[in-house]
Amino acid sequence: MPSTSLNSIIMNIVLPNLDQFSQLNDVYIVTNKLPDIDFSKSSSGTKVRGIFENLKSVSKQLRIQAAYFNNEHVGFATLPPATTEIIGNRQETEFIYSELLLKAFLMNEPDALEIKDFVGACRQIYLVDNESALRQLDEFERSYQAKDAIRWYTRPIFLFGMINAALRSFNLMLMLHARFFIRDLHVELQKLYQESSNRAPSTIEVYRGQGMMRSDFDKLILKNTGGLFSLMTFWSTSQKQEPAQLFMEQDPEKVSILFKITLDTGVTNSLYADITRFSWIQDEEEILLCAGSIFRIMSVEPMSNFSDGWVATLNSTNDHDEQLVRLREQKERELDGMTPWYRFIQISKMMGCWDEAMCICDSLLDIVEDIEYKTKALGDIYFHKGEIFDAQGDFDEALNNYRMSVENYLLMQPIDKGRLAYAYSGVGAMLQKQGQYDKSLEHFERALALDLEATVSLNPSIVATRLNNIGFSLLYLGRITETLEHFHEALKIQTDCLPPIHPDLSITYSNIGSTYAALKDWEHAYEYMEKSLQIAKKCYTANQRSLAEAHLYIAFILNGLKRCNEALEHFEQAKTIVPNLLSDDDPQMADYRELYETLLANHQQ
Repeated sequence: MPSTSLNSIIMNIVLPNLDQFSQLNDVYIVTNKLPDIDFSKSSSGTKVRGIFENLKSVSKQLRIQAAYFNNEHVGFATLPPATTEIIGNRQETEFIYSELLLKAFLMNEPDALEIKDFVGACRQIYLVDNESALRQLDEFERSYQAKDAIRWYTRPIFLFGMINAALRSFNLMLMLHARFFIRDLHVELQKLYQESSNRAPSTIEVYRGQGMMRSDFDKLILKNTGGLFSLMTFWSTSQKQEPAQLFMEQDPEKVSILFKITLDTGVTNSLYADITRFSWIQDEEEILLCAGSIFRIMSVEPMSNFSDGWVATLNSTNDHDEQLVRLREQKERELDGMTPWYRFIQISKMMGCWDEAMCICDSLLDIVEDIEYKTKALGDIYFHKGEIFDAQGDFDEALNNYRMSVENYLLMQPIDKGRLAYAYSGVGAMLQKQGQYDKSLEHFERALALDLEATVSLNPSIVATRLNNIGFSLLYLGRITETLEHFHEALKIQTDCLPPIHPDLSITYSNIGSTYAALKDWEHAYEYMEKSLQIAKKCYTANQRSLAEAHLYIAFILNGLKRCNEALEHFEQAKTIVPNLLSDDDPQMADYRELYETLLANHQQ
């Protein structure tokens, strides 16, 4: 067929009809006579991914497209130039937890059962009824070796999407199942980086194209010029701009972005490697950036030759946000001395992932018989389970587990006074919630005495926590003056030793606010509760119960100040964060539920 006739058919018959099919996203034209067509002249031309001479070249392009399928997902966190602003999607928190998790994965020693655990989870949970993926999984189980992690990652199979989806969405259980692969991939990238750092140029420029929802683009990129940019997933990039631009979506609901990234070999915060010779697709000149790499957003500008396209320029950086560094260091101190599995539990609790934390605890209980220091291990597991049941509102189970923790710690020789103090404090907290204030005070004072005896490992913030606990028992016993003394003493210790956005500070400010509220001193109550809320907004993830409760507490105080509309707004925000927060089966919420219903009825009238 003459080329002009082919051009005419494509332009006049094929392209005009593409708009009818909204489900059709990509078009590949195969012909041995390459037509000379400007697709930009057709509204449907943006669906055309290319013209190919044979099916082999189309197949290659489809493999590339599959490998980059997840490009349109965000996969990163950003921070504005200063974190004095409140960031609604908890970007600061994601920065810290992604770093802590990656560090825990790297600490986790290789285990012969890791692959078996992953394969079993895939068959039972993640790949059920996906015959094609299950066949790929069989091959993976038979032949996977750590040294081949990069090649497996770049293959257009289930693994690429699964790993990045887990990292991107903080799917903790999936991350734990795939922990060996995340570790192996990071280690192999690190080896390549170290091998090439001496002979590589001082800077390398790479590109990545992707589409983003306009709301995400505005919030995460456009408004954060000058801010920090941290990868939560492994990022595939190209040393050539043209291949990267293939993945810049021309969807009216999305913004097309070309990330132009300058990698500096002298910057330690960005780990990357040229994986071309290890990649499944070897002619893409691919540079893989490691999860956890940090960049500075230098500029965000519109593209002159791409409709609704933007160029975001990123540079490697060793910069850190001071407040976040302090908070991360404090969190790392809280994890200090823990084995990787206990780190996973603790990080899960920090993130409010209670079901995941409980699942890890139960898994450890299954193998505890084989642990050398059995009583210590059991004490630790039961203590963690007590905290989880407490957070989930099951106070009877929490008390049982804290008591089992005490029993096991008392069997240790010598007794670990620090651990025993934590367990006594847990028992005291549950007794307090059951209204047994004299007994709870006794347990808290016993915990503080043990902490003060264990001077070698004494942490000032732990003493502050004990003072807070004692203060609350005194409050319930009506000893208000002593209550405020204990709370203010705790606050003084915490402001000296904790970063200003640490959750413990939020708790202490809330305790002081609650005490003033009990005295009907609403102005002072509001002053401290507002400080508590502002810290809670920064240090808790968007769906955590602690953040919702901070809104409840300030709503109660605003009602005392007769600022009823504002109180109702905070109730609504709390319900948005945790929809069942004011459920009928939670006796602790009865007063708040009654107040909310009254405010709502008055507002509707």
